Amino acid sequence: MKLTGAEVSYVREVSEVDPRTKTVVLRSVNLTGSNIMSVQETVLYAPHPDHPDSKTVFKQDASITAYGAFSRICNAVEEWSVERFGQNAHKGRMGFEAVLEMSAKAFREMKEGHKEA
Repeated sequence: MKLTGAEVSYVREVSEVDPRTKTVVLRSVNLTGSNIMSVQETVLYAPHPDHPDSKTVFKQDASITAYGAFSRICNAVEEWSVERFGQNAHKGRMGFEAVLEMSAKAFREMKEGHKEA
């Protein structure tokens, strides 16, 4: 976290997978710099209502709160954090989608291997 000078940032993430509804919910909160600001994020992956076998709905929500005695500084920190969050969220979504695609490919290959056996 560049704001605090730390090279490593820690985040607590809780992941929920519901095989019945085929949804994944990721909830995270920052641990590093939590005395300066709080970043709470929720990400949802669920089957698309119209194309449940071929498309996924992605929803992301974040709440960013800066703490401090000076409201203008807090507002500037919050605005900067929201901008950075948006940039990083895009990278994270692309990475997760790549992992999902690799998993789907591996499952297909395993399934095809079992059919041949």
